[in-house]
Amino acid sequence: MKYKRKKTDYYKKGYTLVEVTMSIMLMGIIASIFVSTIVEGARTYVFIESQAEAANTAKFSLKRILRDCRNATVISSADSTSITFTNAFSEDMQFVLSGNVLNISDDNGTNFYPLAENVQSLSFSYYDNLNNSLATPVADPSEIMSISIELKTQKNNISFPVKGKIYLRIKPK
Repeated sequence: MKYKRKKTDYYKKGYTLVEVTMSIMLMGIIASIFVSTIVEGARTYVFIESQAEAANTAKFSLKRILRDCRNATVISSADSTSITFTNAFSEDMQFVLSGNVLNISDDNGTNFYPLAENVQSLSFSYYDNLNNSLATPVADPSEIMSISIELKTQKNNISFPVKGKIYLRIKPK
């Protein structure tokens, strides 16, 4: 006896057009979810890197200003956005904000070197030996005994403010 094939057996070997279409749609949905997750992760990475760079720039700049001001022996001029002084090595130094670049001069103010870029604001506040605030520009810089500095950097619309205060090693007169 001969075995006869049923017509239904022949059609069960492959996939129908509806099954193939549904599997392609499901793979597309899964791929779009995967890609959106990767893109969002990359955006987060860029955001965090920008914030870290702004923070590091602000911290480094503030530490440099605080260290150099602490070693000042004579303050020549002091206003709310810049300070000029002579350090322990008899070098005239100046910190000044020009646009969004924080500049430092260590040679009598003739040449300025960029200390930090993307600086949004720089503010100096001065205090006497009784911790009273001095009006800026300070008329008599020899009265300054402490300096408070506020610095704010910005990168990719991310700002990072830092503050610091130092007491000068200058003895009051």
